[in-house]
Amino acid sequence: MNVGGTVNLFECCRSSGSVKVIVNITSDKCYENKEWLWGYRENDPMGGYDPYSSSKGCAELVTAAYRNSFFNPAQLKEHGKALSSCAQAT
Repeated sequence: MNVGGTVNLFECCRSSGSVKVIVNITSDKCYENKEWLWGYRENDPMGGYDPYSSSKGCAELVTAAYRNSFFNPAQLKEHGKALSSCAQAT
């Protein structure tokens, strides 16, 4: 559901005239679990070894793909929508 739900949400946002900002919030489960004592960072490896972590990583990849393809900040004046993503440490 993480991947499919993310795609469905972004498609709804694309076709909506009223949506201007999209924030995809996930958890640190989108990063490969190294059992560290500190939080993960954006440059750490995506995904994981279990289906849940892998789906979280895939949702982040989908977010990046939509940002590059449809919500590119360089073309904000054309599409009028901003897309951001953040992973909350759990």
